Amino acid sequence: MSSSTILLPYTDWCESSSVEECKKNSTFNPERFTTWEELGYYTVSELEPWVDRDVFIGLYGMDTVTFGRSVNDIQLSNQSIVGLITNHVPVGLFGLNARVVNSGENTLSNLITNLKSFATIPSTSFSYTAGAVNRNASTSLILGGYDSSRFDPKTTIHGDLVEYGNLGQYFVSVDVTAVYVSGEKSASWRDSTGFPVPTRIDSAFPHIWLPQDLCEVFEQAYDLVWNDTAQLYLVNGTHHAELQRRNNIVTFSIQTDGSQVVNYTLPYSAFDLKVEYPFLGVNESSSYFPLKRATKPSQYLLGRTFLQETYVTVDYDRLTFNLSQVYPEGRGSAHIFAISPPSNNTSSPSDQSESNGIRRWQSALIGVCVIVVVVVIGLLLVAWRKRWFAFRRKDQTSVDKAMSQDSSDSWGEAGNKQTMEMDAAEGCKEVASKDGMAWELKGCSGMVYEMDADGFKSKPTLSPEQIRGGNSKP
Repeated sequence: MSSSTILLPYTDWCESSSVEECKKNSTFNPERFTTWEELGYYTVSELEPWVDRDVFIGLYGMDTVTFGRSVNDIQLSNQSIVGLITNHVPVGLFGLNARVVNSGENTLSNLITNLKSFATIPSTSFSYTAGAVNRNASTSLILGGYDSSRFDPKTTIHGDLVEYGNLGQYFVSVDVTAVYVSGEKSASWRDSTGFPVPTRIDSAFPHIWLPQDLCEVFEQAYDLVWNDTAQLYLVNGTHHAELQRRNNIVTFSIQTDGSQVVNYTLPYSAFDLKVEYPFLGVNESSSYFPLKRATKPSQYLLGRTFLQETYVTVDYDRLTFNLSQVYPEGRGSAHIFAISPPSNNTSSPSDQSESNGIRRWQSALIGVCVIVVVVVIGLLLVAWRKRWFAFRRKDQTSVDKAMSQDSSDSWGEAGNKQTMEMDAAEGCKEVASKDGMAWELKGCSGMVYEMDADGFKSKPTLSPEQIRGGNSKP
């Protein structure tokens, strides 16, 4: 969600004895592809707060991105792709941010904007939930719309996207006002200063990053002990069985810009994850609790663990977002709506009329229900074959009304011509493991495609002139 590029693990982060194992499990090697255009090594600023180094470097380049499995599917040429040189992010990330990409002297447009420009999706917007193995719920990613069957509109809060550094107003942030852990052993924290904790929501990392006093709430309720070597809360077998028996419930009280506070709940199963190499030794594994100690406010984060139980919609055209609790048991088949772009006038996003907003989403969109975020990128595909990877989720008035009212006469359902929903592969639900434990990422046999564009009409490949936005210094 923070990245506007497609991010793929690059083998340069592998070290000594593990390098061959790294290369066997990652097929991203730009030297193999004749269409790859290397731009150079530059910082990956949007992920820097959560990577243990002052400067986070990646190999930037361009290649063709393909959505689907055949030559007739949607293709975007000269799309920005970055090889990540860090073991902190050993999985591919599908960049959905709408800001421009700066790499050296090149300024490139992003994937979601290119899809909108190509009339493949109706607006620069998306909706996402990470899915949860404990509920047999698959990941859902909708580009250009949302699936009303996945969330409870009574729990929806609305906010404006916020700025981060010099990267622009493109980021989802909420205020955490309280944290409660209920059950056999309870604990709580409530803001008493009038200054709640501003916290980003992002799917790039599995963890929840909180200040020390909030981490102590979880330490007390779950008897957690920080492992300084692994920089994680590791959980041994006996402790793990006890936490499963307790099954405590975590409640986050959240608001945006002084809005009404809404509670979002997570069962223990959302935190019941497994960690392996490269975060532990090559042959080591352990249960762990995906909580991290933040050392600065820019690290406060609600990651994929939180997004297992919540649903977020981001509208870059209006610079707004919605956050909702997912339906615990689901609501049957998908019910997808497109988000229309603002009308072409001179008013600001907050002044757009209701008819231009989310209440009348009637355009076509791309719908995606998958298990893990694995992207088909032309010849570039990250296919993780083994389980050695550990961390695997204003037209403001109309935005508010559309997602807080289930009114069929005011919502327009997405058209049939270019709407698709891909079912999750059986056995590859969000992070299931053989022993019933939730693995953050488990490789599936064969290839898992992020998008299956069967039914889309063939479209010409975009030219470099259509993709590039000119040259400027970073």
